[in-house]
Amino acid sequence: MNENQQRDERPEEARKHHPEPQSFEIQIDHQDYKVKLPHMTGTQLRHVPTPPIGPDRDLFEVVPGGTDRKIGDEEVVEIRNGLHFSTAPTHETFEIQIDRHHYTVKLRHMTGTQLRHVPTPPIGPDRDLFEVVPGGSDRKIGDEEVVEIRNGLRFFTAPAQINPGVGSPVRERHRVATQ
Repeated sequence: MNENQQRDERPEEARKHHPEPQSFEIQIDHQDYKVKLPHMTGTQLRHVPTPPIGPDRDLFEVVPGGTDRKIGDEEVVEIRNGLHFSTAPTHETFEIQIDRHHYTVKLRHMTGTQLRHVPTPPIGPDRDLFEVVPGGSDRKIGDEEVVEIRNGLRFFTAPAQINPGVGSPVRERHRVATQ
């Protein structure tokens, strides 16, 4: 082996012993970022975007199918590919409606189950929950489905199972007459 071959092999050999640091793809407020640290504090995450996320906004880890988790500035987060974060003004609230009743909620993302527990008493399993879609087809919200909450969002409920004719006066009179 000549000297040039040895020089060519050394960098490759060095790379085997000292691999490039892995980068992780994350999202903050729907923007893609690459970070190299496997663990980051809330403060470090706040400095990923330019300009950094200010103290007037809270930082949340988006938890699919669950409640978003607020990240404190000193809290350490294990970073992995596909991790999503969102921000919201500190102490933000949202005004929504369910069956024409007005409610104030504080979560930016809520599951169908969480939405069902906003009214008192909660919406029972005998009713389906729908999001009103202006100009489109209303959307049925499953218990585990996550909805991005915004001001003015409207929901309604409807019987989970509709049996045409059951309980109608004509059907009831016929049933009584045949007994």
